[in-house]
Amino acid sequence: MKERSNPAICRIRTLFFFVLFGCLPGMLAYSSTVATAEPMAAAEEPLYTPPPSSPSPLPAAASDSASSAAGKIAATEILETEVVGFSLRGPQRWQKLSLLDLGTVIRSEGDRWVPLLTLLRALEVPVTEQGSSLTFPLSPQLSIAIDLNSGQAGPVGTLQPVEFVVGISDITMQQDIFLPTSVVGKLLGMEISWEDSTYGFVAKTDAFFPLWKQEEKPSLLAMKTESIRTDIPERHDLAEPRQRDVSLDFVEIRGRAKSQLVSRNKDNDISIESLEQGAWGSLRGGRYKLRFTEPQLGLDTDGAIDFGDSPYVRLDWAEWDRDFSNSSVVAGDAILGLTDLVFPSLNFTGATWSGIARTGEMTEGLPKARKAFVQPYLVEESVPVGSQVELYVNGNLVDSKVVETGLPTLPGTGLYRFTDIRLSPGTLTEIRVRVIEPSGIESIIERTVLGSTSLVPVGGLLYMTGAGTNRKRDEWSSRGLYGGGRLLYGVSENLTAGLALGTQRDFFEPVEFFSSEENERQYPSSSLHSSGQLTWRPFDWSIFSGEVSWAQGRYDEDGGKPSDFAYNTSLQLYPLADLRLSPMYFRLGPEFYDGVHRNLRDRQGYVANGDYRWRSYLRLRAATGQVSDNVDGGGEETLRVDLNRVVMDTSIIPRTSVSIAYDLMEATWEEKKELRTLDLQSSLGLGLAFRGIYSTGDDLSLMNHFDFLDGLRLPGLDVSQSKQTSLSLTKSFGSKGLWSVLYREAGSRERVSLVHSLNTIKGKPFQVRTEIGQDVKDGKLFFENRTEYRLGASGRSWLGFRSRYEDNEWQVEVYLSLQRLFNIDGRTITDVTEQRISPEQGVVGGVVYVDRNANAIREDDEMGVEGVKVLLSSRAATKSNSKGIFVFSAPSNVDEVRVSLDPDTVPATYSVIHGTQKAKVVQGVKTKVDLALCPVHAALGYVRWRSGEDLSGELSPVPGIRITGVDPADGRIVTESVTASDGSYYLQNMLPGQYEIRIDQGTVPADFTGAATVMAFTVAPSDEPQELEIDDVVLIRTDPDVEEEEDEL
Repeated sequence: MKERSNPAICRIRTLFFFVLFGCLPGMLAYSSTVATAEPMAAAEEPLYTPPPSSPSPLPAAASDSASSAAGKIAATEILETEVVGFSLRGPQRWQKLSLLDLGTVIRSEGDRWVPLLTLLRALEVPVTEQGSSLTFPLSPQLSIAIDLNSGQAGPVGTLQPVEFVVGISDITMQQDIFLPTSVVGKLLGMEISWEDSTYGFVAKTDAFFPLWKQEEKPSLLAMKTESIRTDIPERHDLAEPRQRDVSLDFVEIRGRAKSQLVSRNKDNDISIESLEQGAWGSLRGGRYKLRFTEPQLGLDTDGAIDFGDSPYVRLDWAEWDRDFSNSSVVAGDAILGLTDLVFPSLNFTGATWSGIARTGEMTEGLPKARKAFVQPYLVEESVPVGSQVELYVNGNLVDSKVVETGLPTLPGTGLYRFTDIRLSPGTLTEIRVRVIEPSGIESIIERTVLGSTSLVPVGGLLYMTGAGTNRKRDEWSSRGLYGGGRLLYGVSENLTAGLALGTQRDFFEPVEFFSSEENERQYPSSSLHSSGQLTWRPFDWSIFSGEVSWAQGRYDEDGGKPSDFAYNTSLQLYPLADLRLSPMYFRLGPEFYDGVHRNLRDRQGYVANGDYRWRSYLRLRAATGQVSDNVDGGGEETLRVDLNRVVMDTSIIPRTSVSIAYDLMEATWEEKKELRTLDLQSSLGLGLAFRGIYSTGDDLSLMNHFDFLDGLRLPGLDVSQSKQTSLSLTKSFGSKGLWSVLYREAGSRERVSLVHSLNTIKGKPFQVRTEIGQDVKDGKLFFENRTEYRLGASGRSWLGFRSRYEDNEWQVEVYLSLQRLFNIDGRTITDVTEQRISPEQGVVGGVVYVDRNANAIREDDEMGVEGVKVLLSSRAATKSNSKGIFVFSAPSNVDEVRVSLDPDTVPATYSVIHGTQKAKVVQGVKTKVDLALCPVHAALGYVRWRSGEDLSGELSPVPGIRITGVDPADGRIVTESVTASDGSYYLQNMLPGQYEIRIDQGTVPADFTGAATVMAFTVAPSDEPQELEIDDVVLIRTDPDVEEEEDEL
């Protein structure tokens, strides 16, 4: 009989392992920082607070902060910011502003403060600085002022005390003023609210900002470039990417390796997961992108390499594209759709050609049309490490990934990014991201994006055509063919017509059926598709769109070629500035096939949704819809699904946002299902924040017809949602870390836990996240600790230790998460340390260098200058590194930017030769802009005199003589000086080159002779400033009364 273990001993043993495998690494990291952590407490207090005697301030998000504390302005401190979105809508429907990377400061109370100067630059509002006061106009009759010394802001003449923080944003590297959203809204005349679904601010305004000023009859291809200072020398025209046969601009390496120290199943000592390599560069006048993966790679106990069942190397993505004046060619992999009913989303490998055949006219009131017919789209968010993320485009699962790499500012949180999405013009694309966290909590992020413009200017003709094959990435093979194209024509300023044609042959792999559903059918071996589209704007507040499609497919089982029709209509209504209504109707015939979804047929239905915003603190959303089959009435039974959803979002409670949702699903032959969800977020003050999601009712799903709604775009309705509960109470200690109490219930799992996160402190690159808790249902303890050490300045790579205890088993592993991005410029390879640099966007970069010969052309032996601030179209800023190199990711949807250095940051011993230049932005390619500085040289000389009768006598100084340094090419005076009492003169600010030293004869006394009018002088190129000596100028005195006149001198 086996002896039973002593429970007390078991508990002690378990506690021992907790300390050994979990807490010890965290305690070590914490102990290394605790000695330096205390001084940071001051940084958590507001850098400026209104004086105690000040009157009531404008409404502020942090009303309970220590307003009585004496504040100070610390404009040189770099503030840690969080990236959020900002969307603004103006009085007209087309008047919009969208910022994807607004850097906000999170206060200890949990509030987000907004950078005022960044918003003003984006709105193109001019700012005037006078001493400690900033002034900017909102209208010809109203100007706003901010006095940094007194801590007041408001309309000129009626300032009130406000709270703000002045510092340097770690995103733009520019000084900014951060204020509560309520204060910014009042100053700018906006209603600003937070929206969790987009993780950003949503704002509206009745004001008209310079950003929306329409140029008089602009060209369709006209793009606007921001101007910077005009007093900076500019020696070159527009910079474009180098036209080289082949180049390699960026290389990225990603990988994750781990070794299991303690595990239930230990197959490999070392395994390498998600090893990826990416390359971007130029090829034959275009640019390319390659992405390789080694899917499975490990080292067994004998040290042998094990590749598993996958290929050694897999080419995940290959793309080459080239822009011409009015068109673009793309070859390689693409995720692209033609229309809603003709190949709505297709992943293929081939070529596309798109562009503008006729530009037409741009009428007043229409937004500028984009040059690119096919528009790239980027999806990225931060989620807990270990989350499974799935991307759906128009109901199709197009990609999925597991988030493994953490962020340097949020322990236990990683970033997912989907970059290879392309949107067709005038087509509403539904992008849905499904996130399943390790705890089982599931969330849906849904966006409906309109590709390019839906209305084409009068006479404008846009086209797209493409062909390709279905590439099997795991097998290095392909099958089938696809071809299609589309046209859009601007009939009038309010009417656009379109035509689409497509076909495929053996493109899809036949499927093996595992069910006997009547709706199941095979992919057709070949198919033909056509459709016509119409977009009409009868009024400024409405847009109608419709599409009629015909499709024919050939099926191998019977050799028949059934054909059928489908159509859809939709209406976008904006009867009020705060109200949007969107009804739509669709019908898919019993034999219809859209080219992608084999079972999406025999459906008809409608969706009507509305969105109403009342003030800035209340939003109401409602949607209702119905989907049914048996559209021709030939079947014996009809399945009908009714869907309803109502959501109310409010922030009427200070520092609190509440969302209440009700979902109802009713289907034939199934029970009615209801789901009620409450989502509450609150900043409680003193660094405390609460987040709660509670749902009760039924899981929203069709048990007997689970795929009935697959492939349908039903905006505003949730067709798959599970009941779940998640509660968290968090205490934030700013940059030091946080404590959280969590309760989560999802599916069959119900847990409660305590979480501690420790952030980087005082340059110590450790991050620790520890969670300990209990499973409520079976009483089992669980534990997890992640201790990570950041490698390098970019924070992209980590060396980590992870210990986990669950189901009475320990799992301990050491892992290396590597992500390195290198910029290659000729023979120079630079490690890109900026977090937000992505080659997927246009990249602009170069070198701030010492231009020895002042010709504004960089040569091999001319070195870089460190620490010079460089700006990108007033939107972002960075500093040149130790080699003088700087790199920017260009803003999206911009063709040109201006790069300019800040003269105030140029060392005093240098002069700016070439300090600003426009640059063309090309996606996936680097445009090089080099900025030139030249050492400032000086020349020292003397003017002396002697008596004409005593040629060997002593020389005496001649003061008051004007000396000029002249450029002999054009006679321009470059520098000048006047001799001092000792006869010396000093010519400054001289650049390398030929000069003529000239004496102003008008300043030479009449009794002096012998002065050369012109003397040649050369300043040679040099890396350092030079002080050169010039031969003395000797004058002859002819007056015999030398003594008397010498005394006078």
